[in-house]
Amino acid sequence: RTAPLLLIALLFAGSTGVAGLLAPKLSRPARTSSTRFSRCLTRLAVESDSAEDAQPNLLDALPKVAIGGLVAAAAFHAPAFLQFTQKWLDIGESVSGDEFWAPLQFWGFFAAMHPLIKPLVSVGEVLHSSPGPLVANLVPISFVAANVAVLYLLATQSKIRTALNVGLLGLLVHFIGCGLEGSVNQGDYNLALDDGVKGCPTYEQVRQPSMDNFDINKYDGRWYELAFHDWTQFSEVYDTTFDIELSSDKLRW
Repeated sequence: RTAPLLLIALLFAGSTGVAGLLAPKLSRPARTSSTRFSRCLTRLAVESDSAEDAQPNLLDALPKVAIGGLVAAAAFHAPAFLQFTQKWLDIGESVSGDEFWAPLQFWGFFAAMHPLIKPLVSVGEVLHSSPGPLVANLVPISFVAANVAVLYLLATQSKIRTALNVGLLGLLVHFIGCGLEGSVNQGDYNLALDDGVKGCPTYEQVRQPSMDNFDINKYDGRWYELAFHDWTQFSEVYDTTFDIELSSDKLRW
């Protein structure tokens, strides 16, 4: 009885030993192959990223170009801004409080709002002239699609978004600088403080002899617009009327 038991024990021990000896040899190549494969994938990914970074990218250049334009606009109009600052410092020596801040705040409002309104009016013109059927009977579908495309581009491309913001700031600086220098239409956007105009003239200063026979009572009634020169009006506006009613003292309406 002991002989068979010893034989079984020897066979079990031998098989266990052989399995123990063979297990490292069988599993080691598998682990080594897996490690090498993962290392190869990592190396390929790193090399691919390096190759992409090495290639010139137009999007990377857009913010730099925009910053360069902003710096150029500020440098080009620096004398006008310095002169403007000096003028307000001179004004501050003679007035203070609301007499100083009220006109400065109004100037800032006009200087900033005028160049902001112009693009908005242009967008309104594009809205009214966009082709295609209307969405909810209000907005052309082509205008909605264009806005969605632009918003998606700005939301997904941070470099384009940055370049656009910096570029618009540069255009604002340039436009205000042109207004300070008087290089744009004076009747449209005049920001200069030393252009010879020292305030609104009185009626007596501008009254012409042709006004001697003017009948103010004829102002009463309904007026019809035949033409306009204000660029803030949409081209689709028509049949415009204006009702005027004079006050009892004929001085107001």
